[in-house]
Amino acid sequence: MALSFGADDYITKPFNIKIVLKKIQVVLDRGNQNRENRLRMKDLMIDFDNRVLKKRDTIIYLTPTEFDLLNIFVKHKNTVLTRDVLLEKLWDSKNNFVDEHTLTLNISRLRSKLDDENNKYIKTIYGVGYKFSEE
Repeated sequence: MALSFGADDYITKPFNIKIVLKKIQVVLDRGNQNRENRLRMKDLMIDFDNRVLKKRDTIIYLTPTEFDLLNIFVKHKNTVLTRDVLLEKLWDSKNNFVDEHTLTLNISRLRSKLDDENNKYIKTIYGVGYKFSEE
């Protein structure tokens, strides 16, 4: 009856705890195999593992800094990020420095690649910073 309602498996009583633990491990492993580090939002698909952005099934080429910036925005979706926070997060462990002009330029380029007449993903919060949103 359980299988007809959508269950993958069942265990009858009395049961051996080793069998229960093995069945749990199989289900957990199956879940980990299907997990992909991808995000879909509106007409965008971001594959973080392969650093690929697609917009309506067309690959959008991003520079490493643009992709890092997109990653920061997505991780902090709907949160206002100041320019100082963005600059600090873009400064990598190899001390590759990104200055304010470069940040402005990369945000502008990223906007031009993401936004269109129907979608505005990166919003400027005047006097504060930027916010990434699907609205």
